Formats: sequence, C-alpha cells, structure tokens
Amino acid sequence: MAAAVTFYTAFKVVADDLPPIPEPDRVARLYVVDPSAPMGRRPVRGSEIDKVLDRATDHLIVTTTARQSSTVDVDGCAVLAGPLVVRRVLPTFRDVVRVAPQLGRTWAATDAAESVALLSDRLWRRACAADAQVLGRVVRVDGSVPRVIGVMPDGFWFGDRDTDVWLVEPRSAAHSGIDVVARLTGSETWQQVNARFAGGQPADRPVAVPLTDPSVRRGAQALIGLLGPALLVLLTACGNASAVLVARTLGRERELAIRLSLGASPWRVARQSLAESSLVAVVSAVVALALAAGGVRILQAALAPLSPGAASLIALDARALAFAIAAAVASVGVTGIIPAIRAARTNIVSILPAAPGRPIWRAGAYGVTDLLVLVQMALAVVLVLVTLLFHSVLAEIVGSQLEGPLEQIAVMRLASATGSVVETNAARRVLDAVRDLPGVGVAALTDTRPTPGGLSAILRTDAADGSGYCRAVVRVVTPGYFDAVGLNLKGGRPFAAGQDAAVASATLARRCWGSGGAVGREVVVKIGSSIRRFDISGVVSDAGGSAKIADLQPADLYVPARGLSFGDSAYVLFRRQPGSARMDVDLRGLVERTSAGMLSLDESATLQEIVNRQTDAPAVLIGVFGAMAALALVLATMGISASVNQSAVRRRRSFAIRLALGAGPTSLAALAVGRDALLAAVGAGAGALITVAVTKSVWPDALFVAGTDWRFWLGACSALVGSGMLASFGPVWRTIRLDLMSILGRADT
Repeated sequence: MAAAVTFYTAFKVVADDLPPIPEPDRVARLYVVDPSAPMGRRPVRGSEIDKVLDRATDHLIVTTTARQSSTVDVDGCAVLAGPLVVRRVLPTFRDVVRVAPQLGRTWAATDAAESVALLSDRLWRRACAADAQVLGRVVRVDGSVPRVIGVMPDGFWFGDRDTDVWLVEPRSAAHSGIDVVARLTGSETWQQVNARFAGGQPADRPVAVPLTDPSVRRGAQALIGLLGPALLVLLTACGNASAVLVARTLGRERELAIRLSLGASPWRVARQSLAESSLVAVVSAVVALALAAGGVRILQAALAPLSPGAASLIALDARALAFAIAAAVASVGVTGIIPAIRAARTNIVSILPAAPGRPIWRAGAYGVTDLLVLVQMALAVVLVLVTLLFHSVLAEIVGSQLEGPLEQIAVMRLASATGSVVETNAARRVLDAVRDLPGVGVAALTDTRPTPGGLSAILRTDAADGSGYCRAVVRVVTPGYFDAVGLNLKGGRPFAAGQDAAVASATLARRCWGSGGAVGREVVVKIGSSIRRFDISGVVSDAGGSAKIADLQPADLYVPARGLSFGDSAYVLFRRQPGSARMDVDLRGLVERTSAGMLSLDESATLQEIVNRQTDAPAVLIGVFGAMAALALVLATMGISASVNQSAVRRRRSFAIRLALGAGPTSLAALAVGRDALLAAVGAGAGALITVAVTKSVWPDALFVAGTDWRFWLGACSALVGSGMLASFGPVWRTIRLDLMSILGRADT
C-alpha cells in the first residue's frame, strides 16, 4: 500500500498535465500537417512562424513559446547553480494564459520597444528571498537585459513545470522546440477552425490540437509507467493477506460450527471475519502513510535533477490520503469477502465429531485455498514480468546512445538571428572559424543533433522487400562528420566535397537492400520542397549501441549539404585533439563576429553532456523499476509460499493417513509437490498470457525489445513456480518428522 500511495503522488502530478489557466479546452497547440510525420503532424518550424500566424490570427489569439536553458542573473538576487529554464514568448502570451501575476503586472503597450521578464514564484523565493523590490531590476539572460515586471503565482506553469523566467519579446527568436499556442476568442469551435485551415492553401497548412486532446496528454503512459506496477504490488499483498485469512478461517471451522450451533447467525460469523480484515487494512493504511512519506522524499530527490518543478509538486495531499483510504477499503473487500463467505457457509453437520466423517482428501480436487494460489501465482507472474519488461526496455534505451570519448566532441547549435532559416554561407564561415581554433582536430556541419532517433522520411529505392520504399532519418552533413562523431566505415567510401552521393548506416543498408549491398544503389529523397537523387557511396556504423532499439527506429541516411538548406538550425560539431585542454574561447562572440550578426549561438555543450541529459530520466526510471521488480519478487515469493503452504497444511491429516497405511515418504512428497506444481504451472501460464495481452495492446515495442528471448519468460515463471513447489514440500517434510498419532488424534486437523 505504501508503494501504491507513493507512486500515486507522482502519477497525479504527471497525469494532471493541463496548465492551470482558465478554460484550457479553448486553448490549443498549432502544428503543421505532414503525412510523413508521427500522427500526421509536426511542430511549426521557425521559418514557418509568420505564415502560420497570418493564417491563424482570425478568431484566435496566438503566441509562441520557445524553451531554452540559460544562465540567469537577477540584480540583487543570488545566482543559482546550473542553467535555468527560460521561455521566450510573444506579448500575446498574456491574453492566451489569462493569469495575472501575484506581484507586478503583465506586458503592456509601453513595453513594445523592449523585452521584459516575468519570474516564477520558485525562482523569486529561492534566488530573491521573496523580495518585493525585485520589480524593475535587470535580468541577464544570454546577453539580453530585460527588466522584471512581475512574478507569476505559485503553482503556475505553461509549457512545462520547470520554467523559471518568461522572457516577453516583441518577436520570439528562432529557437529549437518552438510551440505555437492559440486561444479561441469567439464562438467558433476547434473543429470549425481546422475546417477553415483545411480550406486554405495546402502548403504549410496548420492544424489545431486542443490541450485537452488525449493524444497530447500523458495520463495513460503515467498510469502504466508508475501506478500500474504499484497497484500490482498492492494486489499481490492483498492476495497474500486473503490467502492467510482464508487459511485461518478454514483452520477455525470447528470453532465456527460451534458458534453456529449455539445460535450465532451466519451474518454474525461473517462480520467477525470482516472485522479482522478491516483491522488489518486500517493498521496497514496507517503504517503505509508513514512509509509513503519517506517514499515521497526519496522520489522527490530522484526526480529533482530532471524536473524540479514536477518534483516540488509531489506531496502527500488530500487526494493521496483519499487514495490510501480507497486502497484500504478495497483491501478489505479483497481480503475479507472470501473468508467471510467461507465462514458464513460453514457446514455444522460435516464438522462436529458426532457427524459422519467427510472425505478429507480426493486426488485432483481443488478448493477455495487452491483457487487463491492460482490467482496469486498469476498476479505474481504479471507483476514480475511487467516490471522486468519495463526495466529491460529502459536499460536498452540507455544502452542505445553513442559510445566512445564523447567528452572530446563539442556541439554548437546555430540559430538565425532574424528568425528565418539558417543561411548556409554564414554557417560555413562559422565552421571554418571553428576549424582554425587551436586543439580542434576535425569539424563538420549537420542539420540535426547527432544522437539516435529523429523524424523519418520516405525514400524511394529498389528495396529488398520489393516495395520500392524505405524509411530513414535523413541527416544533412558536410564531409568530416563521420570522423567528428566517430562512425566507422563498413564499406565503400564517404562522399567528398561537391559530390552528389549519400552514405547509409549499417542498419539502413541491411533493412533496405539486405545481402545485396547498398553501395551503388540509387535513392530518391524528398527534403523540404525539393526532391534529390543520390547514389550510395558508402556504409558506416550505426549511431548507437543497441540493435533492438535501432530496429524500432528509422535508420540514418547521410546526404551532403551541397545545395541544401539547414532549415531552422544548424549544428557545428568538432572533435578536440587527444590531450588538448578544454577551450577557453568565447564561442558566442565567435559565431556573431564570423556570421556578421546573421547567426546566434543557441546552445553549446559536449556530446557527453547531451547524452547524459537524454539518459538521466531513463536512468532514474531504471532505478525505480529495479526497486519495484525486487519488491515484486519478494512479495510474490512470500505470497506464493504462504498460499501453497497453507493449502498443504490443510492436507496434513491426509498425508498422515497415507503414511500410516504404508505410503513411502518419496511417493507422498511426489504426490503433494506434483499436485501443487500443476496448480502453479497453470497460474504461471495464465499470468504470462495476461502479460503478453496487456503489453501488446499498450506498448508492443516492449515485447520486441525485451520479450523475444524465451529465457526471459522461462526464467521468471520457473523461479516463481519453483518457490511454490518448495513451499508445498515443507508441510510434507514436517509431517514425516512428526508423530503420526499426534496428528491423527487431533479433531481439528
């Protein structure tokens, strides 16, 4: 119960992903229709902002938000360690969110000529000690010096919970991850808005997706990822308690029969069993809340480096308390109903000594306790397999990142200072300047961050399956990219400057052309609005270490930058020479000087730092699911052992009679263990089938990544079945070593 309550506190934060603004159903994100993108839409690019704004301003209030990590310094306030999250927004942000600051004001017409800043309540309290005199002070953010005009209320967020500064600018710069958000102003619905968009020009056609749309909410994933395994742990614990209480009820059948014979009603006997279950559940709930308080602190500490805003909202509040009470009530239902029914239906005639004896043992007969063993085994298998599947998939994701001395590879993201596409010649001038820096071994340009994954495109080629099409992530690069990233040549040769050739990754070559080889093949690629033909000149290694993850993602096709635009951003990669010290160069000033102010440096980090940011969240989840799997295995083993042991104890009198009639210890043990082994095997099989069905419908990729190895299923099921068989052997062993007359002489066995 403590595990379920702890994870519920995180689940309610993640599931409540609607920002705290008035009428969130009237606010939507705007995308651009793209049939080749996931769900048929993609984010708006910086070069498309003006077109989308022109088409969307009718009956809509539109703003843009662009997230970036920056060093923030507020005059008169402490400088917090590490970069903070800054969101650059348009002045219309005020009319979209419709939330007034708790201190100061929002953007006004008098601010049109300059940038102003709104601080989050968290930053105001941590850095400025809640100083009301912060208004009017200067904030230094990546060279900008806006004035603070307000502090947003506690708990307010928009875009994500980690935003520390909203930088209100007359025009948002072209940063990565631009969100275009709109609010309805009239009586028009979002269906009517999208119908109006569809009636316009087909190029760069926007589409509105309300914030309340299920496709942009994370509640289901959060339930599966956090609350699901925790609830299975709770169900397993309830199964354990139910098995013990049923066994206690069966062990007290003689006492219950006497109570009934003395005039007690069946409902009164059932109430006694329910009272015991209620007492267990209430005490468990009190202890669980104390344990959950510690669990919440641990969860906050684990999530704080990833999302400080979300971590601060994880707490034991009224909803968590209500969830604990509901879990306690449900536990009473699960653990108390069956024992109560069993107690109320006790047959006096078959139990009292004066009555004719009833058969104690019939080979192949299974009762209520055995049914609980079956359910317990199935739940245990589902719990262990689900947690192991999640743990394996997350571990595979972490292992799919780039390998090698990544700390020697630096990545600079260039953005257009005017909000348009990155000018190719300006980017090349920056590249040449970087090559001339001391300690730089090799440098290159690319249009995407050099990490696994990305948006896929359709290639037209002579594919091995005869379809004529293949999927790939198309990356525009310059010569030297493969040396800079550390990709090894597997065949052919890389393209040279001025050559219209392409290079395929090893996975793409295998997937599209099989054993026929990729070198010399022709591909037709649609890049933006242009269609280009390339001959494959070489094959390089994959940009990642996990073959299973690579098979789930489109593989890479590298095409030369000759005659192509880099789009909204370009990345300069350079590898430092071995043994060279970290550069002490003003890269931001270098970019601005070299590009004559046309480009700005939006981000600068080593590839190791980028990979660490991408793997931090999976690494934390790996630890969480690893702990959950360990807890699941312990609870499952204890529960199965307790259930099977109680079932076997009920048959000790039968075992003693068989021994008295001449049965050998070996045959008796084989009979007991064989009977329970069949029960455990059926339960394990049912649990495995349930796991496959649930995972296939919710996250089929998990089965491909972690569920294709038969040893995975056999190992988990065999371990749990083995624990059940060992538990059934215990009572037999104790019966053999006890005095048979002491067992046969007891009337209640």
